Amino acid sequence: MIGYEGAKKESSFRPVIPALKRILKEYGDFVRLEFYGYCPEELKGHPNVSHCKHNENYSQFMQRLYRANWDIGLAPMDDDLFYHCKSNVKFRDYASCRIPGIYSLSPIYRDWVFHKKTGYFVPQTEQGWYAGIKELIENPKLRKKISQKAAKAVAKNFTVKQCAENWRALFQGLLDVP
Repeated sequence: MIGYEGAKKESSFRPVIPALKRILKEYGDFVRLEFYGYCPEELKGHPNVSHCKHNENYSQFMQRLYRANWDIGLAPMDDDLFYHCKSNVKFRDYASCRIPGIYSLSPIYRDWVFHKKTGYFVPQTEQGWYAGIKELIENPKLRKKISQKAAKAVAKNFTVKQCAENWRALFQGLLDVP
């Protein structure tokens, strides 16, 4: 199962849609796509594609994402200033649910996603997405390695306690400035 959770990102999905169509054609019933929130119009109605609305209740949403047990999570992102100002929340969501993610080469992920270690980086092109998805479909050992290392990174760096300590240190530093 390959999934995406998130808001409408038509421009970010432009290179991903033809890559997913190729994957669906090549792998047939072996592959299913699941979308939470946004689903590209071009994929709606395909027998191997399901779609459900985004759940605004984050706790319920994360429970559903965890139970989804996706083999691969998609995180496409355009390379422009608007997207450079976003957070790495998709990495945190996927990693905490042990979903190996494929991520666009974006500055927001560069501190946390290490290629073939805590995630899989692809160029924001049809061929980049196709090759990345294909490799993760065909390499379950790599998927497992990525999901384990990403989960450890999130558990170490994004607990409430760790985030609170980071905020405290940041504000303490700001308060110390004359």
